[in-house]
Amino acid sequence: MSIDGQWHIVIRSALGKQEATAQFESDGSRLVGKVDAGGGRINDIEDGAIDGDLLRFKVPMSTMPITLSFEVTRDGDTLAGHAKAGAFGKVKVAGTRV
Repeated sequence: MSIDGQWHIVIRSALGKQEATAQFESDGSRLVGKVDAGGGRINDIEDGAIDGDLLRFKVPMSTMPITLSFEVTRDGDTLAGHAKAGAFGKVKVAGTRV
Protein backbone atom coordinates (compact mmCIF):
# COMPACT_ATOMS: atom_id res chain seq x y z
CA MET A 1 0.00 0.00 0.00
CA SER A 2 1.25 3.45 -0.92
CA ILE A 3 1.73 6.38 1.46
CA ASP A 4 -0.06 8.59 -1.09
CA GLY A 5 -3.11 10.42 0.20
CA GLN A 6 -4.31 12.55 3.07
CA TRP A 7 -3.23 11.93 6.68
CA HIS A 8 -4.32 13.41 10.01
CA ILE A 9 -1.17 14.17 12.05
CA VAL A 10 -0.99 14.78 15.82
CA ILE A 11 2.15 16.27 17.37
CA ARG A 12 2.48 16.16 21.15
CA SER A 13 4.82 18.97 22.18
CA ALA A 14 5.56 21.03 25.27
CA LEU A 15 3.06 23.52 23.83
CA GLY A 16 0.33 20.86 23.88
CA LYS A 17 -1.35 18.80 21.19
CA GLN A 18 -0.95 20.23 17.69
CA GLU A 19 -2.97 18.83 14.79
CA ALA A 20 -2.36 19.06 11.06
CA THR A 21 -3.36 17.46 7.79
CA ALA A 22 -0.68 16.16 5.45
CA GLN A 23 -1.05 15.36 1.77
CA PHE A 24 1.68 12.87 0.83
CA GLU A 25 2.75 11.80 -2.65
CA SER A 26 5.46 9.28 -3.36
CA ASP A 27 7.77 9.16 -6.36
CA GLY A 28 9.90 6.07 -5.87
CA SER A 29 11.98 6.77 -2.76
CA ARG A 30 11.09 10.48 -2.81
CA LEU A 31 8.29 11.92 -0.65
CA VAL A 32 6.62 15.21 -1.57
CA GLY A 33 3.50 16.98 -0.39
CA LYS A 34 2.08 19.68 1.83
CA VAL A 35 1.17 20.06 5.50
CA ASP A 36 -1.87 22.16 6.47
CA ALA A 37 -1.65 23.33 10.09
CA GLY A 38 -4.93 25.23 9.83
CA GLY A 39 -5.57 28.93 9.68
CA GLY A 40 -4.22 29.15 6.15
CA ARG A 41 -0.78 27.89 7.15
CA ILE A 42 0.18 25.42 4.42
CA ASN A 43 3.83 24.37 4.16
CA ASP A 44 5.63 22.27 1.56
CA ILE A 45 7.41 19.12 2.66
CA GLU A 46 11.18 19.38 2.15
CA ASP A 47 13.85 16.68 1.84
CA GLY A 48 11.24 13.90 1.85
CA ALA A 49 12.49 10.32 1.62
CA ILE A 50 10.87 6.88 1.81
CA ASP A 51 12.78 3.77 2.86
CA GLY A 52 10.31 0.88 3.06
CA ASP A 53 7.82 1.96 5.73
CA LEU A 54 10.15 4.64 7.16
CA LEU A 55 9.41 8.24 6.18
CA ARG A 56 11.76 11.16 6.73
CA PHE A 57 10.81 14.73 5.85
CA LYS A 58 11.09 18.33 7.04
CA VAL A 59 8.42 20.99 7.42
CA PRO A 60 9.37 24.63 8.00
CA MET A 61 6.94 26.24 10.43
CA SER A 62 5.32 29.53 9.42
CA THR A 63 4.41 30.53 13.00
CA MET A 64 7.96 30.43 14.40
CA PRO A 65 11.49 30.21 12.97
CA ILE A 66 11.83 26.44 13.28
CA THR A 67 11.84 23.44 10.97
CA LEU A 68 10.38 20.16 12.20
CA SER A 69 12.38 17.10 11.07
CA PHE A 70 10.06 14.08 11.03
CA GLU A 71 10.97 10.41 11.24
CA VAL A 72 7.88 8.20 11.28
CA THR A 73 7.06 4.60 10.46
CA ARG A 74 3.93 3.62 8.57
CA ASP A 75 2.05 0.53 9.67
CA GLY A 76 -0.92 0.14 7.34
CA ASP A 77 -3.08 3.22 7.86
CA THR A 78 -1.20 4.58 10.91
CA LEU A 79 2.00 6.52 11.49
CA ALA A 80 4.13 6.66 14.64
CA GLY A 81 7.44 8.27 15.43
CA HIS A 82 8.93 11.61 16.35
CA ALA A 83 9.94 15.00 15.08
CA LYS A 84 12.98 17.01 16.09
CA ALA A 85 11.81 20.50 16.96
CA GLY A 86 15.00 22.53 17.34
CA ALA A 87 15.59 23.65 20.93
CA PHE A 88 12.38 21.86 21.98
CA GLY A 89 14.01 18.47 21.30
CA LYS A 90 12.07 15.44 20.09
CA VAL A 91 8.28 15.38 20.17
CA LYS A 92 5.97 12.39 19.63
CA VAL A 93 4.08 12.15 16.35
CA ALA A 94 1.14 9.92 15.39
CA GLY A 95 -1.04 9.85 12.32
CA THR A 96 -3.94 8.10 10.63
CA ARG A 97 -4.99 7.93 7.00
CA VAL A 98 -8.05 10.09 6.29
